[in-house]
Amino acid sequence: MARKPLLIAASVYGAYLLVGNVVLNTQLQRADLRAHSFKADGSRVTLQGVRVSDGNELLGSDWWGEVGLDTARLDWDKPMALDGRLKARMRDVGVLLALYSQKKELPGWVRKLVDQGEATADGRMRWRGDMLLLEPFAARNERFEVLARLRLRQKQATGDLFANWGALSVGAELADGEKDFHLVGARKWFDSQPSLEAR
Repeated sequence: MARKPLLIAASVYGAYLLVGNVVLNTQLQRADLRAHSFKADGSRVTLQGVRVSDGNELLGSDWWGEVGLDTARLDWDKPMALDGRLKARMRDVGVLLALYSQKKELPGWVRKLVDQGEATADGRMRWRGDMLLLEPFAARNERFEVLARLRLRQKQATGDLFANWGALSVGAELADGEKDFHLVGARKWFDSQPSLEAR
């Protein structure tokens, strides 16, 4: 088990900083030493005390998340890579929303999702060098649902977001540093977008 500080920076309009602690509990089950590859099903990652800032405004603080990797493959080549299916529990969806937009840019009801309590999530995570890809990714509780595709690479964030709360929904798109919001037909728009790997 390893514990160390976590620092992630993603540039959307300026730098978004996620600072906190990460605890990694790796379950190495089978190894291919010649290929530097390990099966790591059952590994867990715990994020604690995470703060989110855009450099001027504190967007979230004292956030936590618990991530379990049902299936995971770890490659120790340079750069190191991880590919796994995840299930998670998190304090709220504030960190995810902050990566797509500053609070003032979102409709008021979307900002309220942060106060709607804990959420569970599932999806696929791929990390290699300076690139982190979450696709597909879904977070939800009994009140809301948030779907996302997100790629963080070289301090640049790209992806699509769909948020739904009762009869309200919105889509958010990040591409080449530009943001675009979809308030009409948001789910249809989200479903029509190509995979990030195809872009």
